[in-house]
Amino acid sequence: YVACDSQLDENEFLEVSFNQLKTLGIHPKKMMAGLERKITTPDGIIHTRSLMVADLRKSESVKLQEQGIGDHRLLGCGLFVPQKGIDSVDAV
Repeated sequence: YVACDSQLDENEFLEVSFNQLKTLGIHPKKMMAGLERKITTPDGIIHTRSLMVADLRKSESVKLQEQGIGDHRLLGCGLFVPQKGIDSVDAV
């Protein structure tokens, strides 16, 4: 989940996320926004949304996993974990 402004609609969230990725030198080909969640902290509520980023080069994938995007990474926001691809074995 990526911390974000609660007022952003899905397209705005994707645009902000895309720009953050570009700043890291990551150029995603596919992105999909997912569920919204709220994290309650002593300092207030943090609005988050899940984000899937697909079809990255290996170097971009590693960089995204190492650096993440957005705020509140110490709380687990903006961290990415690798997912198994859905390509058929013959396509690899």
